[in-house]
Amino acid sequence: MLPMREISKAPEDHTHLTIDARHSPIATISPGERVAVETTDYLGDILSESTRLGDVWGTDRLDDNINPVTGPIRVDSVSPGDALAVEIEEIELPDRGVINIFPGFGGLEPSIGDLAPPSDPETVFCDIEDGTVTYPREDEQDVSIPAHPQVGTIGTAEKHEGRYSVKPHENGGNMDCREVTEGNTLYLPVDVDGGYLFLGDCHAAQGDGEICGISVEVPATVTLRVDTVSDADLSWPRIESDDEIMSVAAARPAEDAVKFAYLDLIEWLVDDYGFDETEAYHLCSAAGRVRLAQVVNPKFTVAAGFPKEFL
Repeated sequence: MLPMREISKAPEDHTHLTIDARHSPIATISPGERVAVETTDYLGDILSESTRLGDVWGTDRLDDNINPVTGPIRVDSVSPGDALAVEIEEIELPDRGVINIFPGFGGLEPSIGDLAPPSDPETVFCDIEDGTVTYPREDEQDVSIPAHPQVGTIGTAEKHEGRYSVKPHENGGNMDCREVTEGNTLYLPVDVDGGYLFLGDCHAAQGDGEICGISVEVPATVTLRVDTVSDADLSWPRIESDDEIMSVAAARPAEDAVKFAYLDLIEWLVDDYGFDETEAYHLCSAAGRVRLAQVVNPKFTVAAGFPKEFL
């Protein structure tokens, strides 16, 4: 096994607000290599007890730190049409995370015609200890939530344009999908030589839909094993767990994301598992399931899954 490489978030040129092949690689790794990647939280670690969201609202300091991603990591010998197989071995959480109300961004915020005023910028810090996230209530009846580490934003560069890291797209991006977690393998399309992998925006806990727009956001160290799949020709990201295969798609409205995800899942069942299209269509209708990942980013993200027990 190749030794593990450590990639720091600290140098200024190690984090970016776009997923773009024009950024210079911060590391080049071999297929099969393990890397431990440091990431900032979704606001570049600028919030603290003395600096809350309201203190930086409307400033360049906030605008310059929205959803930084660490990268790009270049992978040797990977070419357009291949895929990166990113096995997520561990997501090391800190002892505290933050959840905010980000005015105008949440799923229940005004979005058409300013028919209602946006919420105020709110900041709540949550302790994280022994696999539990503690949300502090004003009446001191705190709520304990099981931690579920995940990588909110992860993707590869596209050939023709850079992508703002807040947006999900065909090569990944801000999917906010709970299944991008420890023990699972994420397959990402490759459009450029080297793949150019970026990641950040880790969460200690997130509910389906991420309805207020912000999860329990954390900086993290993510240990990955990155391999390659030749001639994969993926249209969307895919995830494999011990029990399930999943296709992830992004679109608006959400029902279009469901359709795109199922179309890709059916293609996967046909190409790799020997079903014909009608069989795969029937079986997805009989045994498929949908995870509504997020309904707050410019496009909504859905994961459509199929149980491995039926493969």
